[in-house]
Amino acid sequence: MGQQFMAVYDFLHATDVAATKLDGLGTAFYAPGTGELFARSGWDPHATWLGMIAGPYTQSHAHQDQGSLMLYKDGWLAYDAVVDSKSGLRQEVGAHGTLRITAADGEELAQQAGTAAKVVALHEGSGYLYVAADLAPVYGDSVSLLQREVVYLEPNVVVVFDRARTPSGGQQIWQLASPVTPSLSGAVSDLRGAGHTVSIERVSPDATRAPTTSRPTRTFIGGHRLDETSPGGDRRWLHVLSIDGAASSVSKVDASTVDLSIGGQNVRVHFEPDMIGATLTRGGQMTQLRAGVDVLPE
Repeated sequence: MGQQFMAVYDFLHATDVAATKLDGLGTAFYAPGTGELFARSGWDPHATWLGMIAGPYTQSHAHQDQGSLMLYKDGWLAYDAVVDSKSGLRQEVGAHGTLRITAADGEELAQQAGTAAKVVALHEGSGYLYVAADLAPVYGDSVSLLQREVVYLEPNVVVVFDRARTPSGGQQIWQLASPVTPSLSGAVSDLRGAGHTVSIERVSPDATRAPTTSRPTRTFIGGHRLDETSPGGDRRWLHVLSIDGAASSVSKVDASTVDLSIGGQNVRVHFEPDMIGATLTRGGQMTQLRAGVDVLPE
Protein backbone atom coordinates (compact mmCIF):
# COMPACT_ATOMS: atom_id res chain seq x y z
CA MET A 1 0.00 0.00 0.00
CA GLY A 2 3.04 2.26 -0.24
CA GLN A 3 2.10 3.36 -3.77
CA GLN A 4 -0.48 6.12 -4.13
CA PHE A 5 -2.37 4.36 -6.92
CA MET A 6 -3.06 1.41 -4.57
CA ALA A 7 -4.99 3.56 -2.07
CA VAL A 8 -8.28 2.79 -3.78
CA TYR A 9 -8.15 -0.74 -2.32
CA ASP A 10 -8.57 0.71 1.17
CA PHE A 11 -12.06 1.74 0.10
CA LEU A 12 -12.89 -1.35 -1.90
CA HIS A 13 -12.05 -3.76 0.91
CA ALA A 14 -13.74 -1.58 3.53
CA THR A 15 -17.10 -1.48 1.75
CA ASP A 16 -20.23 -1.73 3.87
CA VAL A 17 -22.40 -2.81 0.92
CA ALA A 18 -24.32 -5.93 1.89
CA ALA A 19 -23.72 -9.07 -0.15
CA THR A 20 -26.55 -10.05 -2.48
CA LYS A 21 -27.47 -13.25 -4.27
CA LEU A 22 -26.17 -13.59 -7.81
CA ASP A 23 -29.19 -15.52 -9.09
CA GLY A 24 -31.35 -13.27 -11.22
CA LEU A 25 -28.55 -10.94 -12.24
CA GLY A 26 -27.67 -10.53 -15.90
CA THR A 27 -25.06 -12.98 -17.18
CA ALA A 28 -23.36 -10.60 -19.63
CA PHE A 29 -21.65 -7.26 -19.04
CA TYR A 30 -20.26 -4.76 -21.52
CA ALA A 31 -18.04 -1.84 -20.47
CA PRO A 32 -17.98 0.60 -23.42
CA GLY A 33 -15.25 2.74 -21.90
CA THR A 34 -12.70 -0.08 -22.09
CA GLY A 35 -14.38 -2.26 -24.71
CA GLU A 36 -14.49 -5.28 -22.40
CA LEU A 37 -17.29 -7.82 -22.82
CA PHE A 38 -17.85 -10.65 -20.37
CA ALA A 39 -20.51 -13.36 -20.60
CA ARG A 40 -21.22 -16.48 -18.59
CA SER A 41 -23.71 -19.31 -18.89
CA GLY A 42 -24.97 -18.93 -15.33
CA TRP A 43 -23.93 -18.15 -11.76
CA ASP A 44 -23.12 -21.68 -10.64
CA PRO A 45 -19.45 -22.44 -9.86
CA HIS A 46 -19.05 -24.56 -13.01
CA ALA A 47 -20.47 -22.04 -15.46
CA THR A 48 -18.73 -21.32 -18.74
CA TRP A 49 -17.19 -17.83 -19.03
CA LEU A 50 -16.33 -15.96 -22.23
CA GLY A 51 -14.37 -12.74 -22.59
CA MET A 52 -13.65 -10.47 -25.56
CA ILE A 53 -12.13 -7.00 -25.91
CA ALA A 54 -12.67 -4.32 -28.57
CA GLY A 55 -11.98 -0.81 -27.32
CA PRO A 56 -9.34 1.90 -26.99
CA TYR A 57 -5.63 1.11 -27.09
CA THR A 58 -4.30 4.20 -25.34
CA GLN A 59 -1.91 3.18 -22.56
CA SER A 60 1.80 2.54 -23.12
CA HIS A 61 1.68 -0.66 -21.04
CA ALA A 62 -1.57 -1.97 -22.49
CA HIS A 63 -1.63 -5.23 -24.38
CA GLN A 64 -2.11 -5.42 -28.14
CA ASP A 65 -5.14 -7.64 -27.56
CA GLN A 66 -7.97 -5.97 -29.45
CA GLY A 67 -10.32 -8.67 -30.69
CA SER A 68 -8.92 -11.33 -28.38
CA LEU A 69 -11.00 -14.17 -26.93
CA MET A 70 -10.68 -15.92 -23.58
CA LEU A 71 -12.60 -18.98 -22.39
CA TYR A 72 -12.89 -20.43 -18.89
CA LYS A 73 -14.66 -23.45 -17.40
CA ASP A 74 -13.35 -24.70 -14.05
CA GLY A 75 -10.00 -23.35 -15.26
CA TRP A 76 -8.53 -21.59 -18.28
CA LEU A 77 -9.10 -23.20 -21.66
CA ALA A 78 -8.06 -20.13 -23.69
CA TYR A 79 -6.38 -17.23 -21.93
CA ASP A 80 -4.05 -14.25 -22.11
CA ALA A 81 -0.66 -15.96 -22.35
CA VAL A 82 0.99 -13.07 -20.52
CA VAL A 83 -0.06 -14.93 -17.37
CA ASP A 84 2.91 -17.20 -18.13
CA SER A 85 5.43 -14.54 -19.12
CA LYS A 86 8.41 -13.77 -16.93
CA SER A 87 7.52 -10.11 -16.44
CA GLY A 88 3.78 -9.82 -17.09
CA LEU A 89 4.60 -6.94 -19.44
CA ARG A 90 4.55 -8.71 -22.80
CA GLN A 91 2.30 -6.73 -25.13
CA GLU A 92 2.62 -8.27 -28.59
CA VAL A 93 -0.34 -9.52 -30.61
CA GLY A 94 1.16 -13.02 -30.62
CA ALA A 95 0.34 -13.53 -26.93
CA HIS A 96 -3.43 -13.21 -27.41
CA GLY A 97 -6.35 -15.05 -28.99
CA THR A 98 -6.87 -12.92 -32.06
CA LEU A 99 -5.92 -12.76 -35.76
CA ARG A 100 -2.20 -12.08 -36.19
CA ILE A 101 -1.10 -10.37 -39.41
CA THR A 102 2.29 -10.25 -41.09
CA ALA A 103 3.50 -8.05 -43.95
CA ALA A 104 5.15 -9.30 -47.15
CA ASP A 105 8.58 -9.02 -45.49
CA GLY A 106 7.43 -11.33 -42.67
CA GLU A 107 7.24 -8.56 -40.07
CA GLU A 108 4.35 -8.90 -37.61
CA LEU A 109 2.01 -5.92 -37.75
CA ALA A 110 1.63 -4.24 -34.37
CA GLN A 111 -1.53 -2.66 -33.05
CA GLN A 112 -0.92 1.07 -32.78
CA ALA A 113 -1.25 3.03 -29.56
CA GLY A 114 -3.61 5.97 -29.67
CA THR A 115 -6.20 4.08 -31.72
CA ALA A 116 -9.42 2.25 -30.84
CA ALA A 117 -11.36 -0.81 -31.91
CA LYS A 118 -15.13 -0.59 -31.59
CA VAL A 119 -18.02 -2.87 -30.71
CA VAL A 120 -20.56 -2.22 -33.48
CA ALA A 121 -23.17 -4.85 -32.61
CA LEU A 122 -24.28 -6.39 -29.33
CA HIS A 123 -27.50 -8.31 -28.77
CA GLU A 124 -28.61 -10.83 -26.16
CA GLY A 125 -31.53 -13.20 -26.42
CA SER A 126 -32.76 -16.47 -24.98
CA GLY A 127 -29.74 -18.74 -24.88
CA TYR A 128 -27.46 -16.62 -27.05
CA LEU A 129 -25.22 -13.55 -27.12
CA TYR A 130 -24.02 -11.85 -30.31
CA VAL A 131 -21.18 -9.35 -30.60
CA ALA A 132 -19.42 -7.79 -33.59
CA ALA A 133 -16.34 -5.58 -33.52
CA ASP A 134 -14.43 -3.43 -36.00
CA LEU A 135 -10.72 -3.99 -35.32
CA ALA A 136 -9.13 -2.44 -38.42
CA PRO A 137 -8.58 1.04 -36.87
CA VAL A 138 -5.92 -0.29 -34.48
CA TYR A 139 -3.72 -1.15 -37.47
CA GLY A 140 -3.87 2.30 -39.07
CA ASP A 141 -3.56 2.18 -42.85
CA SER A 142 -1.96 -1.27 -42.87
CA VAL A 143 -5.24 -3.22 -42.80
CA SER A 144 -8.33 -2.16 -44.75
CA LEU A 145 -10.75 -4.69 -43.20
CA LEU A 146 -10.67 -6.60 -39.93
CA GLN A 147 -13.91 -7.55 -38.20
CA ARG A 148 -14.71 -10.23 -35.67
CA GLU A 149 -18.21 -11.53 -34.94
CA VAL A 150 -19.07 -14.00 -32.17
CA VAL A 151 -22.27 -15.93 -31.52
CA TYR A 152 -22.18 -17.51 -28.07
CA LEU A 153 -24.71 -20.34 -27.81
CA GLU A 154 -25.08 -21.03 -24.11
CA PRO A 155 -23.67 -22.82 -22.35
CA ASN A 156 -20.83 -24.40 -24.30
CA VAL A 157 -20.66 -23.42 -27.99
CA VAL A 158 -18.95 -20.35 -29.47
CA VAL A 159 -19.04 -19.55 -33.20
CA VAL A 160 -16.39 -17.07 -34.39
CA PHE A 161 -16.31 -15.35 -37.79
CA ASP A 162 -13.49 -13.09 -38.99
CA ARG A 163 -13.39 -10.88 -42.08
CA ALA A 164 -9.90 -9.75 -43.02
CA ARG A 165 -8.35 -7.85 -45.91
CA THR A 166 -4.62 -7.64 -45.27
CA PRO A 167 -1.43 -7.04 -47.30
CA SER A 168 -0.97 -9.54 -50.12
CA GLY A 169 2.30 -11.40 -49.86
CA GLY A 170 1.96 -11.48 -46.08
CA GLN A 171 0.06 -13.92 -43.89
CA GLN A 172 -2.96 -14.15 -41.63
CA ILE A 173 -2.57 -16.36 -38.55
CA TRP A 174 -5.69 -17.29 -36.60
CA GLN A 175 -4.43 -18.01 -33.09
CA LEU A 176 -5.62 -19.02 -29.66
CA ALA A 177 -3.47 -18.96 -26.54
CA SER A 178 -3.94 -21.66 -23.90
CA PRO A 179 -2.16 -23.00 -20.82
CA VAL A 180 -2.41 -26.51 -22.32
CA THR A 181 -0.83 -28.03 -25.42
CA PRO A 182 -3.28 -28.33 -28.35
CA SER A 183 -3.90 -31.76 -29.82
CA LEU A 184 -4.04 -31.40 -33.62
CA SER A 185 -6.05 -33.51 -36.07
CA GLY A 186 -6.77 -31.98 -39.47
CA ALA A 187 -9.16 -29.05 -39.15
CA VAL A 188 -9.94 -29.89 -35.50
CA SER A 189 -7.74 -28.95 -32.55
CA ASP A 190 -8.49 -29.98 -28.95
CA LEU A 191 -7.50 -28.20 -25.76
CA ARG A 192 -7.83 -30.52 -22.77
CA GLY A 193 -7.57 -28.82 -19.41
CA ALA A 194 -9.29 -28.32 -16.04
CA GLY A 195 -11.39 -31.45 -16.58
CA HIS A 196 -12.90 -30.15 -19.82
CA THR A 197 -12.05 -30.24 -23.52
CA VAL A 198 -12.73 -27.48 -26.00
CA SER A 199 -12.65 -28.56 -29.64
CA ILE A 200 -11.79 -25.85 -32.16
CA GLU A 201 -13.01 -26.74 -35.64
CA ARG A 202 -12.01 -24.62 -38.62
CA VAL A 203 -14.94 -24.49 -41.04
CA SER A 204 -13.28 -22.04 -43.44
CA PRO A 205 -11.02 -21.25 -45.17
CA ASP A 206 -10.12 -24.65 -46.59
CA ALA A 207 -6.71 -23.66 -47.93
CA THR A 208 -4.61 -23.12 -44.83
CA ARG A 209 -1.35 -24.53 -43.62
CA ALA A 210 -1.80 -27.45 -41.22
CA PRO A 211 -2.31 -26.11 -37.66
CA THR A 212 0.81 -25.81 -35.55
CA THR A 213 1.48 -25.19 -31.90
CA SER A 214 4.19 -23.08 -30.33
CA ARG A 215 5.07 -21.03 -27.28
CA PRO A 216 3.95 -17.40 -27.65
CA THR A 217 7.56 -16.14 -27.44
CA ARG A 218 10.81 -17.50 -26.10
CA THR A 219 10.54 -15.30 -23.00
CA PHE A 220 7.42 -17.12 -21.81
CA ILE A 221 7.81 -19.74 -19.10
CA GLY A 222 4.58 -21.55 -19.99
CA GLY A 223 1.56 -21.48 -22.23
CA HIS A 224 0.97 -22.61 -25.79
CA ARG A 225 -0.48 -21.11 -28.93
CA LEU A 226 -2.57 -22.71 -31.66
CA ASP A 227 -1.67 -21.22 -35.06
CA GLU A 228 -3.63 -21.60 -38.31
CA THR A 229 -1.89 -19.83 -41.19
CA SER A 230 -3.24 -18.61 -44.52
CA PRO A 231 -1.87 -16.20 -47.14
CA GLY A 232 -2.78 -12.54 -46.80
CA GLY A 233 -5.42 -10.88 -48.95
CA ASP A 234 -9.22 -10.90 -48.67
CA ARG A 235 -10.19 -13.85 -46.44
CA ARG A 236 -13.01 -15.14 -44.25
CA TRP A 237 -12.43 -17.36 -41.21
CA LEU A 238 -15.18 -19.41 -39.57
CA HIS A 239 -14.55 -21.48 -36.42
CA VAL A 240 -16.73 -23.43 -33.98
CA LEU A 241 -15.53 -23.85 -30.38
CA SER A 242 -17.39 -26.64 -28.59
CA ILE A 243 -16.81 -27.61 -24.95
CA ASP A 244 -17.17 -31.29 -24.01
CA GLY A 245 -18.84 -32.20 -27.29
CA ALA A 246 -21.72 -29.73 -26.89
CA ALA A 247 -21.92 -29.44 -30.68
CA SER A 248 -22.33 -33.09 -31.61
CA SER A 249 -22.01 -32.32 -35.32
CA VAL A 250 -20.50 -29.42 -37.27
CA SER A 251 -21.31 -29.21 -40.99
CA LYS A 252 -20.10 -26.55 -43.40
CA VAL A 253 -22.81 -25.05 -45.63
CA ASP A 254 -20.58 -22.42 -47.24
CA ALA A 255 -17.64 -20.21 -46.24
CA SER A 256 -19.80 -18.13 -43.89
CA THR A 257 -22.49 -20.60 -42.79
CA VAL A 258 -22.39 -23.62 -40.52
CA ASP A 259 -24.98 -26.16 -39.34
CA LEU A 260 -24.72 -27.51 -35.81
CA SER A 261 -26.49 -30.09 -33.71
CA ILE A 262 -26.69 -28.91 -30.10
CA GLY A 263 -28.62 -30.92 -27.52
CA GLY A 264 -30.60 -32.61 -30.28
CA GLN A 265 -31.60 -29.28 -31.84
CA ASN A 266 -30.56 -28.20 -35.34
CA VAL A 267 -28.89 -24.80 -35.35
CA ARG A 268 -27.67 -22.77 -38.32
CA VAL A 269 -25.39 -19.75 -37.95
CA HIS A 270 -24.91 -17.60 -41.05
CA PHE A 271 -22.71 -14.50 -41.29
CA GLU A 272 -22.90 -11.89 -44.02
CA PRO A 273 -19.73 -12.37 -46.10
CA ASP A 274 -18.94 -8.68 -46.62
CA MET A 275 -20.76 -6.66 -43.96
CA ILE A 276 -21.63 -6.81 -40.27
CA GLY A 277 -24.60 -9.06 -39.67
CA ALA A 278 -25.63 -12.64 -38.96
CA THR A 279 -28.67 -14.90 -38.89
CA LEU A 280 -29.28 -17.46 -36.14
CA THR A 281 -31.79 -20.23 -36.88
CA ARG A 282 -32.80 -22.64 -34.12
CA GLY A 283 -35.64 -25.13 -34.37
CA GLY A 284 -36.89 -23.35 -37.49
CA GLN A 285 -37.02 -19.95 -35.76
CA MET A 286 -34.88 -17.30 -37.46
CA THR A 287 -33.28 -14.36 -35.60
CA GLN A 288 -31.66 -11.52 -37.55
CA LEU A 289 -28.59 -10.06 -35.88
CA ARG A 290 -27.59 -6.63 -37.17
CA ALA A 291 -25.46 -3.62 -36.28
CA GLY A 292 -26.47 -1.72 -33.15
CA VAL A 293 -25.48 -2.02 -29.49
CA ASP A 294 -28.15 -2.93 -26.97
CA VAL A 295 -28.05 -2.10 -23.28
CA LEU A 296 -27.67 -5.47 -21.57
CA PRO A 297 -29.97 -6.34 -18.66
CA GLU A 298 -28.40 -5.93 -15.22
